Amino acid sequence: MVLHERSICTLTIFTPEGKLLNTMQYEDFRRRLHDLSDNGMTDAVFDMSKVDRVNSTGISMLIVGLKIFREAGGDLRLANLTGNAYKVVVTTCGLGKVFEIYASVDEAIASFQ
Repeated sequence: MVLHERSICTLTIFTPEGKLLNTMQYEDFRRRLHDLSDNGMTDAVFDMSKVDRVNSTGISMLIVGLKIFREAGGDLRLANLTGNAYKVVVTTCGLGKVFEIYASVDEAIASFQ
């Protein structure tokens, strides 16, 4: 998985590419989220448009991210969830009740305002 990141004020937009399931990157990802939240970046959007597969490690990454940002007083929202990623996150795991999910990154960003 390649993880692109950009920031707007206190909002970080992550765009993972490929398979959201790399166990080796999990700890680095968790540390990065803690660094961001500790430095006032309390909201995040995951742009899932370039994710082609999600497994239990990927689900764990999303849930850990949600927990980190909510504990910092913010939130993590998902955008562009399609195909396998939508099926696993929403249908199989039922996380549509846990995450706010938007059709586009712009809609997700606007939801923080």
